Amino acid sequence: MRAIKPRRWGVQRDIQMLIRTFPNETIVVTRGTRTYDDLGSVMGWDYAIVYRGEALVIPATGTVADYGLGQVENVQPQLLVPGQSDIQQGDFVDLKGRTFQVEFPPNPWHAFIQIKLKQYEQGA
Repeated sequence: MRAIKPRRWGVQRDIQMLIRTFPNETIVVTRGTRTYDDLGSVMGWDYAIVYRGEALVIPATGTVADYGLGQVENVQPQLLVPGQSDIQQGDFVDLKGRTFQVEFPPNPWHAFIQIKLKQYEQGA
């Protein structure tokens, strides 16, 4: 008895349909480098764009805490970025008016990179 081998185009189509069930967002990933003056003290940060394009957002549950000055959300979404790109741990991601930071080194899949984010700032 022979095992049934699914056709590659059918598997790829099913995977794409499954992936497209997640919300699709346009993101900008930047990497910060410190700038110094002539005496060696830190002047500030210089940001370079590492990736600009679409990503599939895997929403994550979080907690909301009230610290007296307002509510603080602890939301840690994940991203699926198509292709292979130079995104590293510590890079900044602008997503829906908030800034997140890449928490762990990205996990490369066959056609995507999985990125886990941590909250960096609350936004407006």
